[in-house]
Amino acid sequence: MQQHSAQKRHPAHAFVEAFREDPEHHHDVELLIPLAAGAGIIYVVDGSRPMRKNDVCEMEILRMTGNPRMALINPKEGDDSFLQTWKENCAKSFNLTRIFNAHHASFVERMALLESLKRMHQDWEPAMLRAVGIFERDWKKGFLIRLKSSATASLKHSNFRLRCSLRRERMKQFCAQN
Repeated sequence: MQQHSAQKRHPAHAFVEAFREDPEHHHDVELLIPLAAGAGIIYVVDGSRPMRKNDVCEMEILRMTGNPRMALINPKEGDDSFLQTWKENCAKSFNLTRIFNAHHASFVERMALLESLKRMHQDWEPAMLRAVGIFERDWKKGFLIRLKSSATASLKHSNFRLRCSLRRERMKQFCAQN
């Protein structure tokens, strides 16, 4: 039984143990330590570019970890001609695949992404629920700050226009009197 469980050891853990002291693999070891501890993976790719051989290799290595995995495909340039290839290949290696562009995502799209993360691993649901609550609160707080800032700027602008109008009227009155 021990021999069988040793063979089933997490591949990231095995790599970390084998190469921990090897300076040539220092960065790889640092990247794999959280995976060996069971961390989830969010793999972000630019879906506007063609898939390369090393992308397929990366996805396979991540799949082999067995950790919860999500692929985020971000078609940066708005070009979706490679999107289908990315979706098909990511579906083979990841538990979840989503199209997501952080620069253009609405509040609803961001919330949907957080909901997806919540589904990656059942044990993570309570923490993700807290994260969703914090995000909603911060978004609303930020919205109110932006609203207040906008209203303040608008009032200042209106006040400035009013003062300019009053000055013009005074100047007209002064000129008419003299």
